[in-house]
Amino acid sequence: MPTSGTVDLIPHFAEVVPLWTICHLLGLPVEDAHRFAAWAKLFARLLDGPRSSRDRRRSDAAVAQMTAYFRQRIGSGPTAERTLIDELVRRCPAELSERDVVATCEMLLLGGFATTVNLIGNSLFRVLSAGGSLSPPDHLPSVVEESLRYDSPVQYTVRVAKRDAELAGQLVAARTPIIVLLAGANRDPQVFAEPDRFLPGRPNAHQHLAFGAGPHYCIGASMSSREVSLALRQLFQRYPNMRLAGSQERLNSRVLRGFSRLDVTLA
Repeated sequence: MPTSGTVDLIPHFAEVVPLWTICHLLGLPVEDAHRFAAWAKLFARLLDGPRSSRDRRRSDAAVAQMTAYFRQRIGSGPTAERTLIDELVRRCPAELSERDVVATCEMLLLGGFATTVNLIGNSLFRVLSAGGSLSPPDHLPSVVEESLRYDSPVQYTVRVAKRDAELAGQLVAARTPIIVLLAGANRDPQVFAEPDRFLPGRPNAHQHLAFGAGPHYCIGASMSSREVSLALRQLFQRYPNMRLAGSQERLNSRVLRGFSRLDVTLA
């Protein structure tokens, strides 16, 4: 990034961090990062449902290209670098099929991109909006934790009832699809005092459900939180007087909460 001036932090920082992390983790060339970003963005549009048949075709094409990419990488066999893909390939075919390995790689790419981009953008916005009342980088881990609660990167998920049940007096029949509002749970006044205030250092902020819960808990939760905290620390150390430039645009999404544009002045 430049040393000064106005810049949109979403493409120049928020997207770069998870892409480089994923490339390092999987042992993929950084030169292909732009392809991964394009695939992940097209796939993310499907989370809200296709807006048009053209969107569906583009998203389907992205998934097909991504699958072909990982199949080619897996087909070349393990390398000497002992990356995560190499470890998965070594388990084929005794423990994992090629399809399993491809699906795992796609999950790591898609799951590790959009949510991390949104967490970085949301956390930055809250810190810079505080007008100096937060003193980065000292409070960044607590800022990130509270950001996960206050601005849940994923607003809701869908589950299916396994059996008949009653929830808060409401009968739920088996096989009924259920929309689980993670963002709503994270503003529950019975769990969080003053839930509509952004309070870094909140003692029970870790009780948020931004990463899900139980068997569906995100396997990358701890890595994502630490990744974002470290990235923001480096950013604020380099630009200690960074401030909002006044132009921010929210994502047009029901499922994801974040920014499509976040302009700042670097200083």
